[in-house]
Amino acid sequence: MRSLLAAMLLVAFAGALTGASPADCRMHLHEKVALLGGMDDPEVFVWDSRFRLAAYQTGTYDVAKSLLPHAWVIPPGTRAIVIACVPNFVHPRYRGFTDDALGIIMLNGPYRGRSGWVMSRDLRRMGSR
Repeated sequence: MRSLLAAMLLVAFAGALTGASPADCRMHLHEKVALLGGMDDPEVFVWDSRFRLAAYQTGTYDVAKSLLPHAWVIPPGTRAIVIACVPNFVHPRYRGFTDDALGIIMLNGPYRGRSGWVMSRDLRRMGSR
């Protein structure tokens, strides 16, 4: 529980430094979501830190390979709840967009109860907050 509180404080502090707030995010805090990657690869990497998520998206093949032990491969459709957001934190290499880094807690599946970080593009809304 302490680590979750520390992570949330870190997110709030980082947002204050950039002038961005969770209100600028595509997904909202406490929103229920389902994890779903792209059509060609529906599984989602959930990372143990938002910094590794960002590094994986911007890095070379060697960087990506070294970071993979810090991610879980989550089956599509796994439900989660959004607990943190850092707007426009992820800058995928060779793509013309930025994306939000979202802290989530998984609600079902083999990683139920674990928290991690994903890009907002890997989430689908499930309903009202």
